[in-house]
Amino acid sequence: MICADLCQCLQQCLTLLCSFSHHTIAGYLEDNILTRTMSYKTNKDEILTKSDLTLAKKVLKQKFIVGLFEEIEDSMKRFETFFGFSALNSGVEVQRCQQNEIDGIMERYYNKVEMPNDNEAVLALMEKNTFDLQLYDYARYLYEYQGVALFGISSNNVE
Repeated sequence: MICADLCQCLQQCLTLLCSFSHHTIAGYLEDNILTRTMSYKTNKDEILTKSDLTLAKKVLKQKFIVGLFEEIEDSMKRFETFFGFSALNSGVEVQRCQQNEIDGIMERYYNKVEMPNDNEAVLALMEKNTFDLQLYDYARYLYEYQGVALFGISSNNVE
């Protein structure tokens, strides 16, 4: 669930922006961590390019089943289906356990973030992580695309 991780990471960063806004603006925070990792450019002193983003997108498309935090139940079903776990998880007790786990995750993490009023810091963070934000948008597209291509889910959002 790399997309969920990115979204959660950005949300956590946003909750801390009020106290870190001057660090963001000053350039102390790392940038584009997912794009750097997926394009094998992990040295923070190296400048990322569009070709690095293209490589990260290619890796995401070819190597990942995308799951979204905001679609956690559907994402879990996709993982079970793709990896063949659904046959093992057919019992009522297993389904109840899974639902309890999902409910716990949602309670701990979902909708717990409030946007700070420091627009300058938010814009600086978004600018500093522009490749990761583009990668996240692509991951959201891939989620829809994989739903159609791999799981037979109809969608109006996929070309």
